[in-house]
Parts: sequence; C-alpha cells; structure tokens
Amino acid sequence: MKKGESMSDAQKAKLSEAKKGKPSPKKGKPISEEQRIKMSEARKGKPGHPHTEEHKAYMREVMKGKNTAKHTEEHNKKIGESGKGRVISEEGRRQRRERMLGHVIPEDQKQRQAEKLRGRKQTEEANAKRRKTMLALSSDSEYREKVSKGLKRAFSDPETAERHAKAMSIVHKMKKRTDIEIIVATLLDSLEVEYEEQKRFGLYIADFFVPGKRLVIECDGSYWHQKPEVKERDQRKDSYITSLGYKVLRFTDVEIKKTKLDSLLNVLNK
Repeated sequence: MKKGESMSDAQKAKLSEAKKGKPSPKKGKPISEEQRIKMSEARKGKPGHPHTEEHKAYMREVMKGKNTAKHTEEHNKKIGESGKGRVISEEGRRQRRERMLGHVIPEDQKQRQAEKLRGRKQTEEANAKRRKTMLALSSDSEYREKVSKGLKRAFSDPETAERHAKAMSIVHKMKKRTDIEIIVATLLDSLEVEYEEQKRFGLYIADFFVPGKRLVIECDGSYWHQKPEVKERDQRKDSYITSLGYKVLRFTDVEIKKTKLDSLLNVLNK
C-alpha cells in the first residue's frame, strides 16, 4: 500500500482478524511527548466518531456493576501529577462546553455517583491543601475578576439563574440555624408569630418571612456582611424585596445578642 492511501473496509476487517489473539507490539511502551504532539496535530480538524444513543445505552448496561473506576493510590497520584500545570486553551474550553450542551446524566448514574460520595471523608491533609489553594486564589485579583465575569455571564441566562435559586433554597433549608437566627426564632415563637424560614424571593433567600406583616427579617453576621461586595449584594436584595411590597428589617449579630430589636417589636405589635 502506498503512503497516503486509505484502507478499504475489507482490508481493515482482514487486518483486525489477523491481529486477534496477538499481543500489541507497543503494549507497555511509553509514548514520548513528541509522539503525543504529533498524534494530536494529526487528529486536528478530523471528525470524531460519536456513539449513537442506542450504543451508549448498551455500553451503560455492559458496564453496570463493573468496578472500572477504582485506581490504586499510586496510579491516582500519577494522574494528578500529570495534570499539574496543564493549561486548557480557550478553544479547548469552547469545545468542552459544546460537547456538554444538552448532555443529560441518566438518573441511575446520578444515584451511583451519590452513593459513591455518601459518607466519604476528606483527610485533614487534603482539607489543609484545599484551604491553602483557595486562600491563594482569593487574593488573586485576576482570578476573582475572571470568576466574576464567568458568573455574570452564566446568570444572565434566566433558566440558569432560576435553577441556581431553587438549588440554593434547598441548601439553605437544610443548613443548621446560626446562633443569632436561633435568638430571633425564639422571640417569634414566644410572641406566637407565624413565620417561614429561608423564604425564597426570586433569586434571593431571606432568613425569616412574616406573611401576616409582609415583613422580611435578615440576621447579619458582622464579619461577613461588612465586606463591600456583600453590602452591595444586600442592597440589591433589599431593593428587590421592597419592590415586591414587603418591608425589610436587618439586624447585626451585636444588635440581636444585646436584644436591641425595638424596631422589630414595634412592627410585630402593630
């Protein structure tokens, strides 16, 4: 066969039959970086071979119950080391986004993933490493700007914003009350006031909502809510809820712990 000529299907089938049962001569041999680059360049611009939905379903059935995801600690470490410092190009990111558009994870796969993660505990070493990484990223202004732009772009889509708001509403309802929320809830209970906790208003979640008074109560921790970006978000939140015809009362943790809640009591006793 001359260089550059492609094999016919019959030739491919004949070659495949001849190779059956024979070990690959390249098995176990490492591929050099030069070879990887050459292979990558050769594939550029060529169409892939997407599987049909029928074939994907068949493969899922075949793989059920097979423990193919487990690697040794040494292998996991090797995979982690190989990915260090790798930068994904914008073109690569774009292609990944396009592949994921419309991709739906089957319910059985979601359940398997949930079961796999349930009860898993991170080591203290991994937690310390994650904290160190996040601390370094949080002080990187370029990274913060990039994340901010990405979030704004994502939430400009109403459907995405709605899904996020629903998810956060569930998360907030599952979380434990803070100390200052317990104090406010105890006060409302003692006054026999009907209220809802973690009430959703559009894209925002309020700490307490008193429907009978059309009142929203927010409990603000001083450390978090004194940050400029959080103050701006709180202002947007208050403006939105007020535009719906509700009154918003905010109390700091210091005010709540010292029971300086006169404005709240005045509204509730009207």
